[in-house]
Amino acid sequence: MINTETIAVRSESIFNESDLIYAFTRADAIRDGTLLDISELAREVGIKFSLCVTSAVWHDVLERNDIPETDTVGRCWDMLTILRYAIKSASGSTDIVRIAPLFVMTPNKPPVPVLLRAQCHGGDNLEPVITIFKADEAD
Repeated sequence: MINTETIAVRSESIFNESDLIYAFTRADAIRDGTLLDISELAREVGIKFSLCVTSAVWHDVLERNDIPETDTVGRCWDMLTILRYAIKSASGSTDIVRIAPLFVMTPNKPPVPVLLRAQCHGGDNLEPVITIFKADEAD
């Protein structure tokens, strides 16, 4: 039997600041446009965590000025509504949810499924955050 009163817990890090070569935080990614924060709209849909999309999702899927019959906020709302449903419907514990909302991607053509991957992970302060990627994007 282990006596838990005598176990010392190491509180200092095994690394010091001089060991850190480079850090690129979520805040840095939002500042430089690699990620776009749509948390406010996500909260309106009912998603409580901070939520960002990659610049590829934003430019290739959501902000399609070349398609006159669509608008960016509407496309975001559709994507987030489908994501919220997918999260609620997910069975078991998972940090990744895949969705395929239908979007018009070519003017005067019918909507097609766009494969997206939403991942819940730790943010800069280890708080839960969600990032939405195109299915073929790396983390």
